[in-house]
Amino acid sequence: MDADSNADADADADVDADAEADADADADPDVHDASPAGAVQQESSSATAEEDAASSAASNKPRRSPLNPDQRKQAAETRKIKACTRCRMQKMRCDPDPDDPMGACIGCQTFSRTSKKTIHRMPCYRGKVTDAVLFRSGGLELTKRWKGTEMRDVTDRINPKDIRTIKFTLGICEEPITVEVVAFQPQSGDVTARYWMVPDGELGVRKKKDLAHYCLFSIQKTADYFEEYIKKHAVNVMKLERAGGKGDPRDILERTYDYIIKRYQDLSARFELTGNEEKEFKFLGHMIILWFAMRHSTGSSWLLGQELLGMKPETRDDTYPLFGKVSVPRMILAQFDSINHTRLLSKYGKLVLNELESIMSRNQPQHFFLVYACMFMLLREASWISEDRYRHARNNLGQSLRYSIPAFVESLHESCNNLLQHWHYFNCKAWPHPSEKDERYKGPLAGMSSTEFDLLMQARTDRAVQGQLDVWRRYKADNGHVTKPAPNDVGGRPYEGRQVFYDWDHPFYWVSQLFEEEWHPHATYQREYIE
Repeated sequence: MDADSNADADADADVDADAEADADADADPDVHDASPAGAVQQESSSATAEEDAASSAASNKPRRSPLNPDQRKQAAETRKIKACTRCRMQKMRCDPDPDDPMGACIGCQTFSRTSKKTIHRMPCYRGKVTDAVLFRSGGLELTKRWKGTEMRDVTDRINPKDIRTIKFTLGICEEPITVEVVAFQPQSGDVTARYWMVPDGELGVRKKKDLAHYCLFSIQKTADYFEEYIKKHAVNVMKLERAGGKGDPRDILERTYDYIIKRYQDLSARFELTGNEEKEFKFLGHMIILWFAMRHSTGSSWLLGQELLGMKPETRDDTYPLFGKVSVPRMILAQFDSINHTRLLSKYGKLVLNELESIMSRNQPQHFFLVYACMFMLLREASWISEDRYRHARNNLGQSLRYSIPAFVESLHESCNNLLQHWHYFNCKAWPHPSEKDERYKGPLAGMSSTEFDLLMQARTDRAVQGQLDVWRRYKADNGHVTKPAPNDVGGRPYEGRQVFYDWDHPFYWVSQLFEEEWHPHATYQREYIE
């Protein structure tokens, strides 16, 4: 339990009979996935629950009394607005301020910020790790035949027996994706061309290239294949894309991903694992699968091989985003987006966030680096996804919007602050000096190996990380002044909106905040509207 206290030491006394009910009031009803992967989560969680039960019995604490009607009503209100991080982690009753229910709770207003016993001085934040938005949802809006990411076959086919086999790629995996497709008859609401913007004149010019009308032969069969494809190639692609490729890692980003891969492979090769190692192995596997699925929600794909569905590479207009290549037909992309979201992103996103929250809530030093590695990966990928939305906006939306799907990017950035809020609550101790390695054995870093500790200290002292932190040191010293970063040149029409002072797309923007002292939530992107 945390050592936070108020002036009357009520923080410790407030762990009363209502705490359990309030924690339950804030819990999600669907903690476990019903899928086979979800069964793994249930198995892991049940083992942890047994450990917790044994610990609880050993402590010989009295049973909590039932809630009275007023307390039940308050618990219901807490369920709606959610308990704050501090109260939830300490299993305290989170009493909202009657004058400002959505503001700081009573506990966060009254605990002592000057007491030496107070460990956490975080702002009151009503959110959970599992609330984080890691990937876009809602579909690509390339058809009106279904809503969102519903998985459906296209039925109005021209010749159902004329089945073609195509190969396509994002350019990140040595083995292309291979699927069967058939031609279909477009209907109103189907997007069958690729559009892009070029900087010409005051408003730019929107260009168009028609594509062949093909859809998946069987979406269910393709979904089974694609899920196995992701699982089979996730580790190798992460190595190629994020961990230095076939060479050695070149910077702290690549070294961290490289360690995640090597740790997973090391655990995979062992004949027998302890309970904690088994939990770590499954968690790392879920992280890597989620990463590859997220990577397939960004970028542009193109056809490979001899079967190009009657299309030819674009070789005349060098402004075409896939110049010299053949774009994958739009309906196929729409269906693959539904497959990726339904079979992979939703499943493994839920698994990773549930597991992450479970580990963090138990304050187990042996899993400290595992939590750090997961946070590192999710925050790094948030920068990548932001950059991809920026690129897409430059190619398709002109200069008025910084990002395409602005509502999603707004939620993504808010989720980064959510993750960082929980991280800084979890990692409440001061960092040891890199040269004082013995100091790490006295705190939450005690469960790490020397390799993990060295990697963590390398990240903390990395020049790029410190460069980002210097921005925020100057921000605090200069009363909120931020130097405008250089624009990211990705082609298309440059962004000319007002949100240009924060480099949300920088690879180290979010990652560096893992090491920020006295962290408070940073400004995030606010969705813009086309006037």
